[in-house]
Amino acid sequence: MAEESMPSRQLCDFLKTLPRVHQNRYTEAAERDLLQSLFWSLAGGQKEHLNLFFPENSRPSAREVWKLRKAQGGTDGEEFTEAARGKVCGHIYKTGEATYRCKTCSSDDTCVLCSRCYDSSDHTGHMVYVSVSLGNSGCCDCGDPEAWRLPVHCSIHTAHGPGVEGEDKGKAASLPDELVESIRMTIGRAFDYICDVISCSPEQLRLPKSKESIQQDERRSRLTSSYYNGDIVEDPCEYALLLWNDEKHTVNEVRDQVARACKVTNAEGMQRAHETDDIGRSVIKYDHNIDKLLRVSRVVEQIKVTVTIRSARDTFREQMCGTIIEWLSDISGCSVGPDQKILRQVVCEEMLKEWNRGSEASNAEIGLKGIDEHEREEMLWSDAENRVLRHIITTDRRTQAMAVMAAVAATDSDSDDTDNGNDDDLNEANIVRMLENADEDASSDEEVELVRFDPAEPTEIRIIQPTRQPVPAPQQETQTGTETDNDGDVDMIGGDDEALEVQEATLAGYPPPPPPPPPAPQRVIRDRDLTPSDSDTAEMQPLISDNLYAKAKMEIPKTPANPVKKEIAKPARYWLESPPGYTNRESVPLHEDLWHKLRLDWLILFDLRMWKKVRVDLRELYISTVVSIPEFKRVLGLRFSGLYTTLAQLYLIADREPDHSIINISLQMLTTPSITAEIVERGNFLTNLMAILYTFLTTRQVGHPYEIFPNATLAFDSGSVTNRRMYHFFMDLKYLFGSEHVQEKIRTEER
Repeated sequence: MAEESMPSRQLCDFLKTLPRVHQNRYTEAAERDLLQSLFWSLAGGQKEHLNLFFPENSRPSAREVWKLRKAQGGTDGEEFTEAARGKVCGHIYKTGEATYRCKTCSSDDTCVLCSRCYDSSDHTGHMVYVSVSLGNSGCCDCGDPEAWRLPVHCSIHTAHGPGVEGEDKGKAASLPDELVESIRMTIGRAFDYICDVISCSPEQLRLPKSKESIQQDERRSRLTSSYYNGDIVEDPCEYALLLWNDEKHTVNEVRDQVARACKVTNAEGMQRAHETDDIGRSVIKYDHNIDKLLRVSRVVEQIKVTVTIRSARDTFREQMCGTIIEWLSDISGCSVGPDQKILRQVVCEEMLKEWNRGSEASNAEIGLKGIDEHEREEMLWSDAENRVLRHIITTDRRTQAMAVMAAVAATDSDSDDTDNGNDDDLNEANIVRMLENADEDASSDEEVELVRFDPAEPTEIRIIQPTRQPVPAPQQETQTGTETDNDGDVDMIGGDDEALEVQEATLAGYPPPPPPPPPAPQRVIRDRDLTPSDSDTAEMQPLISDNLYAKAKMEIPKTPANPVKKEIAKPARYWLESPPGYTNRESVPLHEDLWHKLRLDWLILFDLRMWKKVRVDLRELYISTVVSIPEFKRVLGLRFSGLYTTLAQLYLIADREPDHSIINISLQMLTTPSITAEIVERGNFLTNLMAILYTFLTTRQVGHPYEIFPNATLAFDSGSVTNRRMYHFFMDLKYLFGSEHVQEKIRTEER
């Protein structure tokens, strides 16, 4: 371990003691002190260097929150200023924002423009689609050469000509070396502090809480390394009760429960409920008495919301991490003196270095204490909502049916005597059934037309059904004589016609027709028919050994209470074959070695234990830094492919807010041709993605390729087949198959 410099030790000491200075209450004053100290650390404590960040007379006062982008004249639309010329736009779409896809210019369906870039480029006569962004992972592709088949000449981002890069690089050398070193040290230490704190945060938020476990969590979360020169022990220790967002309960439900449990007014309960909904969590009570907090937590949990109890010091430090992530996003788009790239470049470089641990990292390993079962709970919640909705709709349908029957009775009285045989066709149950069938077929391409009855017209109600007829049920075949073959085809000769033909043949003296031949025996499917041959199976030493995954600590968390019994894996050889670049670690730089975790890897893996706002801020940090610079975007794609299998399990089972999952950023990598080729060749991504789909659909547990069981069947009973989150992985597979490199591999490689 290299000896720490004095500025680094000063920054670490400040980060360690800030909770005590503000008595564990993260207020605006605490945020202000944190940001000012980070900026002074960037400048190496020298005023002349600080002036390079904040232009003359633009530095905020000591009583203001320091924001570098605002001080340098930046706005929310800084990606549209003259400084953005020659760069990728990277505008991050907000929920509900319009996006423009020019099918004439774009390479694929995912390449889109924001409204400003679309208006600033010429698409006359082109086929353009307008859609609404979901706001969970997209950004504008203007300026990205791989996104467009035809060049998009944007008046904002298209460079005027060559030479601009060289000028910028020349300017970068004008910064003092000690200033560059201070910038690098501060940003690197900021990343380490985030990892030090979040690695001790709980991943499993629903573990049974006790006084002993809460006290143990406080002890194991201390900053004990030499970087911080030991942590400060608080006596007595104060604790905080936190309420977490789950996207299921309403604000009013949470308000009432918080007010009742904490004995506060409804107004304060509503404030905490809104904070939980907006930010992702909220501190609803502080106390030194753990038993008292446990009693309050049991009351809050009565409506099945998630609460945790941690020391107030650690809660304060987690809130500090949220501010540090915002700060990194703020500075990454700004300049230092004449250099407009140094901050973004250093943020990317430091993100791709090793984490220097400063805490015990007691919860660093993913799935160490199990994971939550949010997906099944979400399905049960959705089923309950659907049942209620179905009851409402059915009740409404009965009302409609009674109205139709009343209209028929009022207008068709003259034809009662002649049409008595059809009365049963217009009873209430049949009309309700017809209305329900119309809804069931509404999602298909066929039309269901309901012709409204008009008293002025002839008395007739017509329900035009789809042309496709349902296959009769087996019990109906004996009544109607209709037979169907194995393909569902209906025999065109009815039972009555067959009986008439037999009678005529007998009267004419012909012998009766021979009985129909017995059905062909169904072919018995043997294990041999489904199991790969011995030459294909991997009874020998696997080509991708599970030891590799164990060494890299890439074990996948297990699905809790999984009803599917897993068989002994015996994957075929093609599952275990891998491209040469996947296991080759010789002469590979550290930031491209997938078997070695870096700061970026840990931040991605810690996604589940963070709250909504921090997850969104981190995703935006990635998009505004590593995604916007091609050389770093390639490395992000490569490292993301190495974490993808673990992230898939967390997303499919344990994510309480799947819309905010970091896995949604895969869209940025899989739609870039050069990155797609690299992650397939060096990340074995195609095989890993197929293994994710195969293992989860058969066992409800994501697995590696060496955990494939060839004879497994779809696990319908476990609900894995109907898991709505699986849609994401089928979409990723679609993007992957759209790559020319993958198409070539599928055509030419036998495996």
